[in-house]
Amino acid sequence: MKKSYTLLLSLFIFFGFSNSGFAANTDSTGITAAATEGLKTYLAKIPAGSEKNYGFNSVDEFALAKVGAPIHLFTLAPSFFSAETIVADRNYINSIDQWLVPVMVNGECRAIVTVSKQDEGWKAVAFGSSFFATELNKVLAENSGLTGQSYALLRIYQLNCDFIIQPNEGETSTWKVTPFTSAKKAFKLKDTNNAGYLLPEVYDMVKHKAKSK
Repeated sequence: MKKSYTLLLSLFIFFGFSNSGFAANTDSTGITAAATEGLKTYLAKIPAGSEKNYGFNSVDEFALAKVGAPIHLFTLAPSFFSAETIVADRNYINSIDQWLVPVMVNGECRAIVTVSKQDEGWKAVAFGSSFFATELNKVLAENSGLTGQSYALLRIYQLNCDFIIQPNEGETSTWKVTPFTSAKKAFKLKDTNNAGYLLPEVYDMVKHKAKSK
């Protein structure tokens, strides 16, 4: 399990993002197709008896496995760390042109296929992370407002923590952010904040954390 999670940590739904904003024509069909094809290959390579290490209760569940909606990975831009003062309505996040595609069994995420843009097109480049899949299920279960919504993932590599972000058509300063357990631990956040946070609040938390070191 640890090995498969490490594969995911080095990588990361519906939106494409660049420094200039959203790209409305993200090839979600191509991403899903690459994940579906990759899933077949990866499942065939799981050693007999090792199914639970990859999030499955038995080999019988392989036949039930289907890919879900791709999750786009964002991370903090270099300009964020070099800025002495954070401007609330300025964008400080960048897209990593990689997508996490949940592997679903009976409506539950069990594993992740990571898809990346290659010269020849979209390609599945990693599989595993049952740990992350379990955490994703937990966050979605605890935040019913995310059900049926488009969301992406913000990974702060420097602090090894994740947030779900809910992009909208407005400025990034209006985007709602929901912390994973890793982020709650990193910033000592309490579970009493059911409303979540806005992206500028996360900027402030990261800057404060950096200054306290």
